Order: sequence, then C-alpha cells, then structure tokens
Amino acid sequence: LVLVPTRELCMQVYEILQNLLHRFHWIVPGYVMGGENRSKEKARLRK
Repeated sequence: LVLVPTRELCMQVYEILQNLLHRFHWIVPGYVMGGENRSKEKARLRK
C-alpha cells in the first residue's frame, strides 16, 4: 500500500510500479483517487 498526497504523484508512482512489476504477473498495481467515478474505480480494482 502506497499513499501519496496528489493525483500527479499518484499517476507517476503507478507508472513506475507498472514498469518495475511487469515481470511479476501475480502482482498487479492499481490506484484509487478521490473525485473519480466510483463504478470506474471498482472496475479498475477488480482487475
């Protein structure tokens, strides 16, 4: 679990984690940001 204070930093951390974890298929990075559509967030987390 990684908590960051801004949306921009959230996206940067997410992109870095995607690049670092691409070899580890069982670890899937995801993110949730405030102010987003909840149904879209739920769908993204289900992946």
